[in-house]
This record gives sequence, C-alpha cells and structure tokens, in this order.
Amino acid sequence: MKIALLIIAVVLLIIALDRLALYMERREWIYYRKKQPSSTSLGNAFLELQGMLEPGKKHVQEVKLNKKKEVKKTGENEQ
Repeated sequence: MKIALLIIAVVLLIIALDRLALYMERREWIYYRKKQPSSTSLGNAFLELQGMLEPGKKHVQEVKLNKKKEVKKTGENEQ
C-alpha cells in the first residue's frame, strides 16, 4: 500500500512540475516544450563575452544590435 501511495505521489509531483514549467514558458521565463530558443540569443551571449574580453571589438556588437532594432522598426511599419 505504501508503494502505491509513493508512486501516485511521484506521478502527481511530475505532473505539477510539468504544469509549472509550462506556466513559466508562457510567461517567457524559460524555454521548455513549445517554444525553442533562437540561435541569435546564443550569438548575443558570445558577443557580450567577447566585448568583455576584447573591449576594442565592442562596437561590432553595438552595430549589430542597432541593425536589429532598425529591421524591427521597419518590419512593424510595413504590416
């Protein structure tokens, strides 16, 4: 009887953790099942690291971010 209760408790805990992770994904706190992280987020992380290690190359990151902002602005205006 104790084993059955333990199995039920583990299953309920797994379901609760799954629901919590889905909630956190909807709030865009994490990537879990439905949404996949973009490859640009990893690239931006490496650019930030490079900017800390090589301050002279920091301007490359700033130019890329400015281009992304311009593309987003023009994309919003066209729709």
